[in-house]
Order: sequence, then C-alpha cells, then structure tokens
Amino acid sequence: MKELLTSNWNGARIFRVALGIAVIIYAIVKHDNIMGWAGGFVLLMGISNSGCCGVGGCSIPKTSTKSKVSTEDTSFEEVK
Repeated sequence: MKELLTSNWNGARIFRVALGIAVIIYAIVKHDNIMGWAGGFVLLMGISNSGCCGVGGCSIPKTSTKSKVSTEDTSFEEVK
C-alpha cells in the first residue's frame, strides 16, 4: 500500500488529486452532496492511480521491441 501511494506520481495523477480536493472544498462551501461524492471519487482515483482503464491500463508498455529491419546494402537504379 505504501508503494502505491509513493510511486508513479505524474502530472495526470497530481491533477486528479488537486481536482478532487478542489471539488470537495467547493461541495462543502455550497452544501452539495453530489459534488462531494464526485470529488471524493476523483480524489480516490488520484490517490490509487486508477482511471478509466485501471492502474496503468492505458499506458504504453515500457519494453521496446526491436524491429526486423534489414541493414543490407540497397542498390538503386536511376530512372530517366
């Protein structure tokens, strides 16, 4: 659990946490329960680093695949 909270902080995660806190504060000021629940949901998504696809579900794999490009010499002909 500690690793989940202390690793993989990026801009999107920080934005979700900040947005969730801002929406919760707005909900408290306006006495709006629905906005409070929505803000809590967004805050929970930011803290747990989950989103529409789950934890890292939309990310690109970090392992690179080597392409099978031939490095042989290529001959060209001039076409007139």
